[in-house]
Amino acid sequence: MNINLDWADFKLIVSNKAALRYVDRDTFYRLKFADFECAVMKDAGADQTDFETNYKPLANAPVLNDIAAFASKKYGAKSLFTRTTGKAHAVAVGANTLDYTITYAACKINGLEIINAEIGDYVDLQVVHPTYGVLSQFGYSTYLAKDFYCRTSNYDADLVSGLILRIIYNSISAKTIYTNYLLHEVV
Repeated sequence: MNINLDWADFKLIVSNKAALRYVDRDTFYRLKFADFECAVMKDAGADQTDFETNYKPLANAPVLNDIAAFASKKYGAKSLFTRTTGKAHAVAVGANTLDYTITYAACKINGLEIINAEIGDYVDLQVVHPTYGVLSQFGYSTYLAKDFYCRTSNYDADLVSGLILRIIYNSISAKTIYTNYLLHEVV
């Protein structure tokens, strides 16, 4: 769940400026830190000056690790390989069911991105078994940020081949949206 804060409250929770992420829009900056989000208007005001002077130079730092390029991370005796998968979906006004079927024998998911949402769009997020139905729901009427929604978790969830990641996308207009599933295959 993402929690929207104003700039004064948001900067109180930013403990590591390098982990702060932002997107530069025409009239504002969209900021994200852990489960917290904030919009800083580009109005030449004190909030914009504070962000651009004290936070922006250190934000969006690359995530560094000791794993060589294209290498895997060990998970017990097995290895994890990133398998981010994107899909485009034409959605109509109202509820739309968007299914993605897991094709890996075993994998983990720790994130979901939705691109091109509008204010007022919301989703229910579910894991569905093709025979037994909904196994888990992990998003309940979750409202999406305009243009870009990203939900990541510091822990992962296990999935196996045949399970379905279902997004019930409630749209206020007909449009194309894009989803990225942040998966890690266990081999």
